Amino acid sequence: MKVVLFLLMTRVVAHTLEGLASLLDVIREVENVSVGRPPIVLESTGHYHTPIVQYFEDRRVFINYREPSHIVSG
Repeated sequence: MKVVLFLLMTRVVAHTLEGLASLLDVIREVENVSVGRPPIVLESTGHYHTPIVQYFEDRRVFINYREPSHIVSG
């Protein structure tokens, strides 16, 4: 999974609870040093992104997901 975080940080994490927990740690670190919550955008992958979005929603982290054709890569 490729995730683009605040300041265009890119992380690849395992699709496991441990992988998602490590990503949540990074998100919380960014929140602690930034003003407000950084936008987090996830590429929509059919139904495969659903458990990832659910994991973060359960932890009150909003994930904005988009179709790949609507994401501009830099």
